[in-house]
Amino acid sequence: MNTPPLPATPSEWRAAAQQAATPAEALTAWREYLWLRPDDAEALLAQALCWRQLGQKGEEVQVLQRALRIDRENATIPLELARAWLDLAEWDRAEDALTRAEMLGADVEELRQRLMHERGSLPTSYARHLFNDYAPRFNEALKGLGYQAPDLIAQTVWKYLTPPVDILDLGCGTGLSGLPFKDIKGRLVGVDLAEQMLHEAAKLNLYDLLVCSDLPPVLEGGGRWDLIVAADVFVYIGNLAPVFERLPDALNAGGHVAFTVEKGNGPVPVLQDSRRYAHGAEYIEGLLGQNGLKAREIFEVVLRHDRHQPVMGQVWVIAKAN
Repeated sequence: MNTPPLPATPSEWRAAAQQAATPAEALTAWREYLWLRPDDAEALLAQALCWRQLGQKGEEVQVLQRALRIDRENATIPLELARAWLDLAEWDRAEDALTRAEMLGADVEELRQRLMHERGSLPTSYARHLFNDYAPRFNEALKGLGYQAPDLIAQTVWKYLTPPVDILDLGCGTGLSGLPFKDIKGRLVGVDLAEQMLHEAAKLNLYDLLVCSDLPPVLEGGGRWDLIVAADVFVYIGNLAPVFERLPDALNAGGHVAFTVEKGNGPVPVLQDSRRYAHGAEYIEGLLGQNGLKAREIFEVVLRHDRHQPVMGQVWVIAKAN
């Protein structure tokens, strides 16, 4: 069989990119085209959108910024840059890009409404991008932070468990939160938003199943568990109500939920400068009361260190109230 010749001219590479069957194939073709025509802002915009489809937000932003330096009159470029900044919870940068796009005549109303709604909160895309990017070096980075949320949870909840234990590990990441339970697990299922974190977790051969999903759909999926674990997960979720209202139906009789939060005050979650939420006991207790749950144990701990300062938190163990 004769292999078809590769494109050779800029126009051929452009055509190959536009006709590509997948974002990855299109990205390869745009790279070749841009090597020959590096100042084509429209091609850079198309390449950035390929990066977006592949979930690579950092590369998307870099290419859009390059396109904007080349063409400052194309309203679509700052509009798409604003969208990318919103996905990364960079609200001030998103607002700047929206202002530029609006000055160039773009319709920015939809993204302005999104900015107003999301400012002060973290979109799901933020955590997904953060941990997909962080996954290969995640475990190594934590060694220098004194991270101990999984072990603290295990030590606190152990007395309530009778092996074998069916466990749902919410936000399982690279699998650190499942390791303390490897000798007592019955069935162990891990859930995470970030595909690359699940790829790392799979290397442990610890989990019976790994699921790429947000938390509420998994909790309402019909499974029942002896233990639901969320180690250092709720810090990336402001409003915990959609999670807590699904917990009672996800627990077996006598089941428990064990989780950590960064320590807050008052009746509402607070998004800190670290871009992690703090949840106060008043807020958690309110959710428990609203959903037929009760606290079995609350334990104040140092979760990790940040810039050599201790990050204070709590380990909670909860169960159904009846």
